[in-house]
Amino acid sequence: MPVPQQPQPFNPYMPSKPQPREIPVEEHLVTPHIINTEHQVLPPHKAIPHRAREPRYNKLYGSLMTEGGWRYVVDNYANGTITTIAATQVSKQITLGVNAPDIRVGNWPGAIQMYLCLRSFALSPTTATFATVGTLDCYFQDNGGQLIPLGDFLNNSANNLGLDIVVPTPIQDPGVTNVGNLLVTLNSGATVGTYDFQFGFSYAYLMPETNPYESGQIIEEERYHHGGRAVG
Repeated sequence: MPVPQQPQPFNPYMPSKPQPREIPVEEHLVTPHIINTEHQVLPPHKAIPHRAREPRYNKLYGSLMTEGGWRYVVDNYANGTITTIAATQVSKQITLGVNAPDIRVGNWPGAIQMYLCLRSFALSPTTATFATVGTLDCYFQDNGGQLIPLGDFLNNSANNLGLDIVVPTPIQDPGVTNVGNLLVTLNSGATVGTYDFQFGFSYAYLMPETNPYESGQIIEEERYHHGGRAVG
C-alpha cells in the first residue's frame, strides 16, 4: 500500500509552480456578450408628474412696514469730526443721534432681529489748505468687528456716498447708541487734516419664513436613458 505524501511546508523563498494559462475564447474578443450602451439612446421615458418645490427666503422689512422698505428711508443718523495721522489708522466712535424706540424688536410683528443699514456717508475737510494731496482709506466697523469698506477719497475734497448696505451684526440691546467706529487711514507723506463726517442709517427687521418651501407648478418632463444614465 502506497504511503501518502505529506504536504510540503510553505517556503516563501521558493517560487510556486506556474499555473497553465487559460486559452482565450475567440468569440469573446470579436463579439462581446455585453452590448456597449454608452452612445445608445433609448426611447424617452415619461416621468411621473411632480410639483416643483420653490424655496421661500427670510424677509427684511423697514420702518414703513414694507418688505425692502429699509432701502428708501433714513431712520437715524450719526455725525462728528475726525483728525488724520499720516500712515496711521485713526478711529472715531459712531454714536446715533437719536435713541429711538424703533430699535426694540418686540415692537415689530414677526421680527426676530434688527439690523442697521448704511444709507449714506459724507466726509468733508475743515482744514483750509493741504500742502500734499493724499488719499483716505475709510471703513465702517460694527460692534461685532465686521468691516465694511466705504471707499478711498482724496484728502482735500468733500465726498458724499449713497449706500444700500446691511450691517451684518444685529443690534441686540434696544438702548444701544454706540453702533461702531469710523476707521480712516491717510497715506504716508500726505498732509494731515480734520474732517466732518456724517452717516445716515435705516432699520431693517428680519422676519423668518416658517415654511421653507412652497409648492410650485406641476412639471412633466421626458427623461432619455443614455448609457444607463437618465438624461433630462
